[in-house]
Amino acid sequence: MRVFTSVSLRRMALSLCVAALLAAAPLGARGRIAYFLDIYSVTCWMQNDPGGADEPYLKLNGNRIWTGGDCTPISTQYPSVHTDFWEHADLYIMEDDFGSDDTVGYVYVSSAQNGQGTLTYYSYKWVDNLGWMPNYSMDYAVYQ
Repeated sequence: MRVFTSVSLRRMALSLCVAALLAAAPLGARGRIAYFLDIYSVTCWMQNDPGGADEPYLKLNGNRIWTGGDCTPISTQYPSVHTDFWEHADLYIMEDDFGSDDTVGYVYVSSAQNGQGTLTYYSYKWVDNLGWMPNYSMDYAVYQ
C-alpha cells in the first residue's frame, strides 16, 4: 500500500490542473499562433548565372518549399506556395549553382505583416556603370 503525504497530493493535484488548463486553452492562449504564408510570384529581373538561366528556389526556415524552373531576365514564375509558420520565419530566395548556392533575396516574415494584403519584396544587385538594379522580386501575403 502506498502512502501519500499532503505535499505529494497537492503536487499531483496541481499537475493535473495545469495539464487540464493547457489542454483546454486555445492555441493563442498558449503563446503560439499559427500564421499562413502564400507566395504568388517570383520574378527574375537580372541573371545571376553568367553561363545560363537561373534556377530559383525558396527556403523557409532552412527547408526548401518550392523549386522553380529556369528563370531568364524579366520572367515570372508562379509558385502557388501555401504554408504556415509560428510568429516569424526566415524566407530565402535562392539560386541553384554547381557549387554553393547564391542567396538572391531574404525576407523576415512575421506576424506584423498579418492582414496587410499582397506585399512585394525586391532584392537589388550592383551593376557597374548603372548602380543598384532590381535582381529578384516576390509577391506574398501573410494572414491568420
